[in-house]
Amino acid sequence: MDGSIAPAFRTVSPVVVSQDFRADEMRFSSALLISLIVCVCFLLPAKASATTFDDIGFTQLQLELGVSTPGGASVTVSHVEAFLSGNYLPNTGGSEFIGKTFNIMSGASGVSSHATTVGRNFYVIGLSV
Repeated sequence: MDGSIAPAFRTVSPVVVSQDFRADEMRFSSALLISLIVCVCFLLPAKASATTFDDIGFTQLQLELGVSTPGGASVTVSHVEAFLSGNYLPNTGGSEFIGKTFNIMSGASGVSSHATTVGRNFYVIGLSV
């Protein structure tokens, strides 16, 4: 002997897998897959069809206040925009803004498409809350 350790080997007998075991494994895999799909379905958002009014609680407010729900008429709001290519105002001459009063506080400006979109979503009847 030269001082090295001889590796130890052991004999492993082959495992024979029966058809019954494979069938059971397939049934288990199928059951696991179905269970996983069912769990994922329950984790999906329950309010997939909710409206923006539902999401922000406005529908609940209407249910609680009924006809006393404020409509927003005669409410003064501030719409502040940053300059975008030197412009910051919504298209105040647009038909959707008829009846709205704009008090321009920061000097002359051209039309900003971003400000117009924000204005529509903020204070146009039928498009805003």
